[in-house]
Amino acid sequence: MDPWMVFGIAFAIVMLIICIAISSSAVSKANKSEKVRQENENIRRDFFKREGMPVNAKVMNVVLHEDCRQYEVFASWRSRETGRIYEFHEIYMFPRDADQGFNPQIGRGDIITVWAILDQPSNFIEKNW
Repeated sequence: MDPWMVFGIAFAIVMLIICIAISSSAVSKANKSEKVRQENENIRRDFFKREGMPVNAKVMNVVLHEDCRQYEVFASWRSRETGRIYEFHEIYMFPRDADQGFNPQIGRGDIITVWAILDQPSNFIEKNW
């Protein structure tokens, strides 16, 4: 057998082993990266379920109770994941220095930010009006 042929076959085998090692390393690195990404996503999902997340809700109605010096804000938002519409309301007191005939600066059709806790049926409207 020709020595160059033996050298060529040995070279081909070495190159094949190197290619297999590189591709194996790349696949291992990609799998590890995907596993870390999934763990981070699960942590983020659990955090939002426990702690809640801000959602944009549309004000459906604002009811004034002047005798109690408070008003109720009714709002709803639609879940992107389930398609369900969630409705809720929050009661606010008039400001201490509110004059007679006070009207809050919020009305039907306004978009407000609501802090929704996803694993509980509770929502908190972030008051910014």
